[in-house]
Amino acid sequence: ASGILTGGGCGGGGLASVVASEAPGALGEALALQGGAVARACHQASQWLIAIELMQEARPHFAHSPAEWFGVLHWEAALSELDGLLARGLPVAWPARCALAAALLESGRHDEALGVYREAREAGIVNPWDPNEPNVLDLHRLGAVSPGVAVLAVEDALLGALLGERPPQELVLVTGHGTHSPDGLPVLRPVVLEALTSEIGLEVWPVPRNRGRLAV
Repeated sequence: ASGILTGGGCGGGGLASVVASEAPGALGEALALQGGAVARACHQASQWLIAIELMQEARPHFAHSPAEWFGVLHWEAALSELDGLLARGLPVAWPARCALAAALLESGRHDEALGVYREAREAGIVNPWDPNEPNVLDLHRLGAVSPGVAVLAVEDALLGALLGERPPQELVLVTGHGTHSPDGLPVLRPVVLEALTSEIGLEVWPVPRNRGRLAV
C-alpha cells in the first residue's frame, strides 16, 4: 500500500482505495491520481494484473473523472477507461478527452489521438469552427490545449475539407499571436505552421493585416 501512497513501486493498493474514497475532495482526488500513475508504471513494467488492480482501486470516487485521470494512466488503459465510461452512458467532457489525446500524442499514438479528438468533435463536445465566418477554424475555441492537440484539430479540419463535396479554396486558421501569453510570444502559431509546412508539406501564408491568422 505504501507504494501507491508514495509512488514508490508496484504493489497491493487496498489502503489507497480506502483512503481515496474517504479523503475529502482534493485530497481524495490527488491520491486517486497518484494511484493511477503507479498503475501506469506497473503497466509499463509488464505487471498487467497489478496494473489493472491498482487502476480499479485508484479510480476516482466522484461522479466525473478529472481530466488529469486520463493523463496519468497508460494510454491503453486510458482508452479502455474512456470506452467504459461511454458504454455506461456517462458524460466525458472535453478537458478529459483533451488530456487523453495529449497523453496519446506523448506516447506516439497519433492515430488514436486523432480518433479521440474526432469522436469529441462529432459528438458536439468541442467545435472549433467559427459560428460567424465560414471556413474559419478558431483554435481558441478548443480552450487551453497543448499545441499538439491544436494540430490534431487542424488535421481533422483539413481531412474533412479535402473529403467534402466542395472543398473550400482557402481555410483560415485562427492561432493568435501571443497577446495573452505570459511572455507575449505566440504559442500555437509556430507549432501549427511547422506541422503544416514541414510535416505535411502544405503551402501556408499569413492573412494580410491579421497576425493571428494563417491561410491554407
